Amino acid sequence: MSNILRDKRVQFICVFALIFSLIPTLFRNVIPYDMIENLYWGKELQLGYAKHPPLFAWVSFAFFKIFGSIPESLYFLTQLNLLVGCCFIYKISRLLNHDKSTSISSVLFLLASVATTFGNTKLNATTILFSLLPAIYFFFLRMMKFQKISDAVFLGIFAMLACIGKYIALMFLGCIGLFLICDNQARKLMKTLLPYIAVFAFLIAISWHINWMYQSDFISLKYGLEKSVSAVSNRWSAVNFILMIILFFGTSTLALFYSSKTHDVINHCISKYRFCYSSEERFVIMITVAPIIILFIMSLTTGMNIGSFWGASLCPLIGVYFNILNQDVNHERLFKFTKISTLIFAIIMTLQLSVGRNYWKHHDASEAINATKLVCCIENDCYNRFGEKHISFIHADKATAFLHAYLHDSPKFYDANKFNQLQIFDNYEIKGIHLVTFLCHKDDNKISEFIDKYNELIEISGLVHIIDDFYVYYAFIDIEEKHNEKD
Repeated sequence: MSNILRDKRVQFICVFALIFSLIPTLFRNVIPYDMIENLYWGKELQLGYAKHPPLFAWVSFAFFKIFGSIPESLYFLTQLNLLVGCCFIYKISRLLNHDKSTSISSVLFLLASVATTFGNTKLNATTILFSLLPAIYFFFLRMMKFQKISDAVFLGIFAMLACIGKYIALMFLGCIGLFLICDNQARKLMKTLLPYIAVFAFLIAISWHINWMYQSDFISLKYGLEKSVSAVSNRWSAVNFILMIILFFGTSTLALFYSSKTHDVINHCISKYRFCYSSEERFVIMITVAPIIILFIMSLTTGMNIGSFWGASLCPLIGVYFNILNQDVNHERLFKFTKISTLIFAIIMTLQLSVGRNYWKHHDASEAINATKLVCCIENDCYNRFGEKHISFIHADKATAFLHAYLHDSPKFYDANKFNQLQIFDNYEIKGIHLVTFLCHKDDNKISEFIDKYNELIEISGLVHIIDDFYVYYAFIDIEEKHNEKD
């Protein structure tokens, strides 16, 4: 391990992860809304949620609590998740008998993609697959190569983790099953107990979530399906999907061209198809190409709407794929990487960073909110009015929902959509100090509407200037005190 860590390319990978953890930490005022949802869901610790399966929310909240309830720690979790995937990718490449240098280049090709920079800025249901898909592939390849029961069990467990990360993982598991059926050499594995042990381990491990889905009327699965078919008449979604894949992984191909001594890369790759691959190599090629083809055909024929970042974690083995193509029948390298490959990758990362610098600019009011300043104002007012009492609940719009994670009292958060209906305190059932917050323009009548409706309940309120003519309005309501006055 120490020898690997002394490798300059490995050090570069670690610096890569550190840089892309620090950039948003230093240049964003608050963490993205997806991460805010993660923490809210994880705080509830449910077996599933209305939008997604639960794994990424559990992991996010656990990491958040372990590292001192600092929301920005989730940026480091995001890159740590990618590094775990990189470790499995390296192991897969070594499993295919690639040398150490080639295996590290398999990781570098992935890191040269836009998918691991702009597509991996936060941990969510898509990016968690950066670690889980390579883990599934690794244990499947080990099961094929060594035929050990332990690998079959781990395959089932990681398949379960991937499915409770994002349901699209079922497509990748289906591709694995299809490979077992169609590949002549892999089909021999079907005559052993190993695939069935893996399926059994998977079903046992995920049975609790299946039970939750049944009891919740498959609410999260329906959400995903409804989101996918929301543009059922749009056949351009398939074209957008291919363009998205080119955007995400085109820079990896660019890195392949400029880090090799030969410029005839495509002809070498095409000519390689006349040679025989091992079963493990055929699997890597299939699992890299097949999901893209499947999603493209589904979108083309049904008009299924594919999310902008669905393809981000689609091809984690693209570097291994390139290195499989980069050999002749005798497993000799068709082209060799030069010593300046790390420099080239660094240049690509710099270009991607410079192009995406606007991503962290505060170009609208919701992104310009200073979490530290806002929290300080709210907590000072709360202490001046209520003393040692804690904020138990927060009702916030989408722009200020992050406060549930930044406030030291860690209040329970109420859905921003329900807030917009202004039906918050019609029932005096939930006791405690309630905080109401929303972002508004100076000419917006939202504040006056709220005050007119709940004026008798408001204990104290205030405005915090954000940018231009935008302010955050906040108000405190002590439901317990109102109960006492009523009594």
